[in-house]
Amino acid sequence: MDRHLIATRVPVSEAVDFQEWRFLAHTRWQQNFHHVTPIVRELASENFVSWILSSRKFVLMYNHRAVSDEIHLRTAPELGGPWSEPVVVYECPEISWDLRNFCYGAKAHPSLFSEDDLVLTYFSNSTDFWYVAGNAQLYWPKFVRVLWSALR
Repeated sequence: MDRHLIATRVPVSEAVDFQEWRFLAHTRWQQNFHHVTPIVRELASENFVSWILSSRKFVLMYNHRAVSDEIHLRTAPELGGPWSEPVVVYECPEISWDLRNFCYGAKAHPSLFSEDDLVLTYFSNSTDFWYVAGNAQLYWPKFVRVLWSALR
């Protein structure tokens, strides 16, 4: 099942009232969510979007197709896009250790960014509970530092 990034907005004070939500559809904010326009396609259900002040752009980070060894990054000058093509910023090694392993939940951490690098986290797990229980290398967050220069 493909998942897509969409944009919504609502005043914080009205967040519990779905009638107050507005959805981006072809550059216009409107009330009917059935007409929403996907901004980015082929996302995981868990992803990360943030405005990065130092680069003056939005950053989107996610595991390709939800449970993949590839962590993708895209950038955009505005939330509604246009978004760049995905760049593989990291390949999780855990998947190569055992076919039962998978990686998910990639997130960027802007508070830890610098002018030279970005910090991301992800999780690794297995489809076999007893394999996870006996393997201390799985099922805890991994922190990775990626140089911005490697992404250009």
